[in-house]
Order: sequence, then structure tokens, then C-alpha cells
Amino acid sequence: CTSLKAFVELAFILPYYFIQSNGEFKKIGYFSSEYEMIIFNLSVLADYGVLFFSLLLAVNRYVVISSFTVNR
Repeated sequence: CTSLKAFVELAFILPYYFIQSNGEFKKIGYFSSEYEMIIFNLSVLADYGVLFFSLLLAVNRYVVISSFTVNR
């Protein structure tokens, strides 16, 4: 997921620098709100995806061990 985070950040930062390179300041955003929402959601997924996956693995291990000790 760190690779995903890097690609997401590049997808937002690189176009921003290319668009801004003409030196003009825009009063409105450089990107559409849909694009910004997609980048935001992918960024959150990249940040919390590993945490969520680790939590699922921990719950799975707990259930397996709990069922093993009960059935003994």
C-alpha cells in the first residue's frame, strides 16, 4: 500500500506542478472536484488499507485460535 500511496501522491502533485508552471495564479482550483475526490479516497485507502487488512488478519487468527481451544 505504500506504493499505492506514492502513485496517488504523484497523480496529484505532478499535474499540479505542470499546470502551475506558467506562473499564473488561479483563483479557482486546478482540478475538478471529482478528480480531487478520487485522489482523496485513494489516499485514504492507501493510508488505512494496511491497517484494515492487519485488523482482518488479527480477527481471523483470534477466531481460529478460539475455535481450536473450544473444540479441544
